[in-house]
Formats: sequence, C-alpha cells, structure tokens
Amino acid sequence: MRRLRGLRALLIGALLIVASAARLIPGARTIDDAFITFRYARNIVEGQGFVYNPGVSTLGTTTPLFTLLLTAASAFSGSRDFPQIAIVLSAAADAVTAALLYGIARRVMAGMPVGGRTEVGGGRAEARPYDEIIAALPGLLWAVSPMSVTFAVGGMETSVSILWMTAAVAAFLASPRLGRGALADGAARGDAKPGDPPARPYEAALGVFAALGLLTRA
Repeated sequence: MRRLRGLRALLIGALLIVASAARLIPGARTIDDAFITFRYARNIVEGQGFVYNPGVSTLGTTTPLFTLLLTAASAFSGSRDFPQIAIVLSAAADAVTAALLYGIARRVMAGMPVGGRTEVGGGRAEARPYDEIIAALPGLLWAVSPMSVTFAVGGMETSVSILWMTAAVAAFLASPRLGRGALADGAARGDAKPGDPPARPYEAALGVFAALGLLTRA
C-alpha cells in the first residue's frame, strides 16, 4: 500500500510537469479574440471598470470568469503581459485536469471486475502498480494532445472551462448524491457557452445521465 501511494504521487507529479511543460515551452500563440478579453482585464486592473472602452458600459467578452482570473493574476503579480498570464493560467488548469483524469480513471477502474487486481478483505480489490499506470494514460494523453495544447497557448478560456467540467465529473464520481448538483449545474461548464465545442461532450454526457435517470425511475 505504501509503495502504491508513492507511485500515485509520482504519477500525479509527472502529469503536472508534462502538462505544464507542453504548454509553457512552446510559449504563447495568442489568437485575435483573446485580446478582447485582455483589454477588459487591463481596464479593470487600471481602475476603468469592466469595460472595453472607458466610460462605455458594454459587455464584449464572452468569458467573464476568465477575465476576472486574468485580472486577479495581473493584480497579484504586477504584470500586464496578459498573453503570458493567460498561458500560465491555462497550463495550470490543464495540469490539474490531467491529474483529475487520472483520479477519474482510477475510480472507473475500481468499479470494474477485479481482473488483474487482488482481492482483499470484504471483497474489495486492491490495485496493482500497472493498474495505476493504465489509469494515468488518459491524463497523459490529455497533457500531450496537440489540440489541447493548441487551445491552451491561444490565450482563450478553453483550459479553464474544461477544468470546471472535469472537476464536476470527478465530484459526481466521488459522491453521486452530493456531486449531482455540480454535474447538472451549468456553472460547472466554467466560461463555456452552451453549444461551444468545449461544452458539447459535457452536454452530451448530461443528456445520457438524464436519460438513464429517467429510465431507472420508469
């Protein structure tokens, strides 16, 4: 058991490092839309308010949460290099997502037939080292996925949105009764709008979950 704990800590650390490095080493490849959000964040930090043009109260950013995160990071660090701040936030979000995917895979595998695991007291199955390595693969694939890296270095909110969705699923798996609200709550999508590409798989999963719930109550 102690050896497995050490292996889990090692795997989590490796996922955090790989995911962060895969995004920080290439550096920012900021797309045009991100600069709208950067301007809002800059104006907030400089005391102009949540506006694009000072004195004109219009909401032109589609990602208010990410705007506030950029603002907080800028105020804390004293930096106004928003493309760099954005990639650091995205790298951190994707690193946590990779670790959460590892945890989700472990929970899913724990509910599968024993197979390569060893039965212990009470019929519970004790994971073996290679189970932990297999469970880490989804997080590793996410960490190095070219598409996830591309979105992360683009300066947009995608990484934070996916982190919220993954965290909601992890909360549900940890406690279905308590996590159901997080899973069903639209706020768990982070800044992703309904129909946005990051939200579509999540919305599809919600649809399946709702359908299964209706079937089980029928």
